[in-house]
Amino acid sequence: MKRLEALPEHVTSQTKGSQLDAFSIALEGWRRGLELKFYNPSAIPSGISVKHKNIQGRVFSLSNQNRTHYFYRSRGDLVSDKAVEVCKDKFRTKSYLKESGVPTPQGTVFTLNEDIVNKVSSLGVTYPLVLKPVDGSKGKDVYTDIGSEEELVELVQKIRNDQGAERKFIIEEYFKGEDYRLYVVGDQVVGACYRIPPTVIGDGHSTIDELIKYKNNERKKVKPYYSTRLITVNKELINFIKKGNLSLESVPEKDEKVQLRNVNNVSIGGEPVDVTTELSNDVKQIAVNALKALPDMSHGGVDLILDKNDSNKAQVIEINSTAILGMHLFPIHGDPRDIPSAIIDFYFPETKKSYKNNNFFMYHEIIKPLNDLTLKEITLNRQSFNDKVTIYRIDGSFKKRSLSAIKKFCILNNINGEMSLYKSTLNIALKVDDVSKVKRFEKVISKMGYEIHKEIYNASDYPLEVGFKEKLKE
Repeated sequence: MKRLEALPEHVTSQTKGSQLDAFSIALEGWRRGLELKFYNPSAIPSGISVKHKNIQGRVFSLSNQNRTHYFYRSRGDLVSDKAVEVCKDKFRTKSYLKESGVPTPQGTVFTLNEDIVNKVSSLGVTYPLVLKPVDGSKGKDVYTDIGSEEELVELVQKIRNDQGAERKFIIEEYFKGEDYRLYVVGDQVVGACYRIPPTVIGDGHSTIDELIKYKNNERKKVKPYYSTRLITVNKELINFIKKGNLSLESVPEKDEKVQLRNVNNVSIGGEPVDVTTELSNDVKQIAVNALKALPDMSHGGVDLILDKNDSNKAQVIEINSTAILGMHLFPIHGDPRDIPSAIIDFYFPETKKSYKNNNFFMYHEIIKPLNDLTLKEITLNRQSFNDKVTIYRIDGSFKKRSLSAIKKFCILNNINGEMSLYKSTLNIALKVDDVSKVKRFEKVISKMGYEIHKEIYNASDYPLEVGFKEKLKE
């Protein structure tokens, strides 16, 4: 699996779930020299709509000398509150799309206590059908390719027993094709993934259950994105493979592909394949038009089904105002797409050609005071565009007192860097913009009686974590 150069594993491994969206955008803006602030729940700024409780590290702002923009996960304040509300209701979304002439499957909304047979009859569509909640997410409670009236009635009764009769669902025609997620910023599709349903490949001797466990173990190794998005063995999966006369104990032939669900969401084990350069301009324009159909929707994710018989035709299924970026940043196959850069380009176009350093910050350490509510906000000041790192090699006998004094000096003088000791050699890497600080640092070392050897490197070849870090002795 390929990774973006800007997001190596040692930088992203500290995040999980939707934290990755916030972290990747915040990091990109901060690296360009913007001021970054994170907020706790009691200090959420009025510039961004947030309805969830677990927001620590997910609500932040980026500022230059002239303006500030606020973000929640991947969504910024140039996405209107009305657009957010529309996206939460899939049926309202369909209405907006239809009014703007954007192709979307014909459907209607109903509650589980209504007569579903009459609803389908009045809709005038034929089987197969799709059943999904109006307010659902991550593919939960979505049922596709419902082939008969009997199957639909049985399914509705099951959901009614499990969830009650008040929740609203959409019943719509099943548009046969392949499932895609496109990410749109302004008038451009900046990332597109084809999503393969959860699937295992037989080895000739393992059961489907064993193949699922093996695949989940492999996904757990891919941090931060796939490790928490595993294939879940549940009734839906068991019933789906049962249609193919299979069970969890079945042993597929070698290289035989077994599809486990008819829903392709990555959150339940789907696999994204980047196809950004392969999709036609006609399909990309459908996604752009879908966002334009909503009120002040400047960027977001568009889910669509591509017609298998005509690669220029597609139907929009839903729009995500706070879309997860991981599938574009870490596709299992294909090239990763730098969505965070595209978003910062849109909000702060003057930074497009700015020098961008490769420094990073330990996300969890930064937001820790927000988690226990000891601070309302955390500010990371603007990064300067110094593109040099100085590496000092100092040979000698070092006492703990000397090492502590060096570390204390760097922390008190806001010097970013790291220090490591191997046998009798002390290595110190510093990124300092103020020449006077460099001279004072070297003076401190000299006063201790040590001889300094130094070399200067490009910062791009030696990214540093913000703050001063003392590595463990080797």
